[in-house]
Amino acid sequence: SFEGESFYGLTQFGLDVGEIPCVIFATESARKRTDISNNMIYIKASGYGPLFSLHLSDSKKHSPVVETSLSYKRHKEIKILANSFGDFFYDEIKAAIEDL
Repeated sequence: SFEGESFYGLTQFGLDVGEIPCVIFATESARKRTDISNNMIYIKASGYGPLFSLHLSDSKKHSPVVETSLSYKRHKEIKILANSFGDFFYDEIKAAIEDL
């Protein structure tokens, strides 16, 4: 978490934490609500609707970061934001610094 941006991951309390920011809890909850597919890992909330996830694919070296909108349940549309988590994270840091 930095400059108001929070990313989900493994917490100091381990894998079985039943709340945000545990990436496992966030992902399982979003999948149950069908906000993301079973081949996505939910990594960040936008705070205004869309979800940001890693899209897992066997054919790619890096998993792209995708955005799913509130209408994902109906239309299954995704928007690729970055080719990898590293690129996405760098862009988030850069944007936060520019907003200072």
